Parts: sequence; C-alpha cells; structure tokens
Amino acid sequence: MRLSTWMLFASSLLVAACDADDGTDTDMDSDTGLDSDTGLDSDSDTEAADIELAGTYTSFGDTHVITSTDWTQSGSFDGQDYELVFDIVEYDNDLRFALAQNGSGNGDNTDLYSRFDWTVNPDGDFAYCQIAFAAPDLEAARDADDADADDLAAGCNGFGWSVLAAVAE
Repeated sequence: MRLSTWMLFASSLLVAACDADDGTDTDMDSDTGLDSDTGLDSDSDTEAADIELAGTYTSFGDTHVITSTDWTQSGSFDGQDYELVFDIVEYDNDLRFALAQNGSGNGDNTDLYSRFDWTVNPDGDFAYCQIAFAAPDLEAARDADDADADDLAAGCNGFGWSVLAAVAE
C-alpha cells in the first residue's frame, strides 16, 4: 500500500474512533467514513470533487469516457466492436489514481479490480497507465506498484503510458 494512502486511511480511522457520537460530525462522509472533500469517495456526495480527468478522450483509436463513477473504453478490434466498463470505487486527484471494479460484461477479468494512474505529459495532455487490471480485490489493486510518471516511455509495467487526447464537445 502506498505510504500516503495508508497514512490517510489510518488517520481517517483515528478521527472516526476519537469522534464522539453526538451527531455533530460534519467532516466525515456517513457511507464510507472518508472525508468528503478529498476526492477519495466517488459516490454521489455533492461535496466530493469530480475526478480530475473527467471527460471524453481518444487513445490509440479507442474512445474513453471518464466520470467520477465509471471509466468506459470502447473501440473495435479485428472488426469486432467492444466496450469495457470499469466502475470507479475510489479516486484521489492529488495522488492521481482511481480504483475500479471491472464490469461483468468486460469478457476478461470480469468483476476483478483495476487501478488507473494518471499524469499530465509535457504537451499538457493526460496520460494514463492501467497499472493493475486483474487484482482479486480492492486492496490488491490499491497495493499495486505505482506507475512511474517520470518515465512515460516505459514506466507502465515496462510499457509506455497511453495519452488521452481530449475530444471537443
């Protein structure tokens, strides 16, 4: 687990454990216990920030539609159209990662977990790395080794990061 993620998790537990149950806690999100303004919680709380890279992009001919709740990739391979859906469970805009459960209709690795890391490349475009794509659970996806944002050519499990070119809407 990333040290910073572990520290955030531990401090959230400490705050929750020390907080008196007097109904006055307005900083904690009641469904997860995470601070609503960190961007870590991707539920429908109005206080949570949208995922930083929300939008529609193309990458290697595929279309990526990213929201705070899902990442959908569609395209064509060998003449067959496909759509992959990843349900975002957690994200952090400061650490630039999202954890997602792979959709049950994705074909391979259904219902397993993925971790997407992202950065901004020198041209100002987002680049992403799906650093984990078949983790057995959310914790394993969270604990995946970080992608190397300083090595866009080979810092994604030995491969290059994928550039997301924004689609004008």
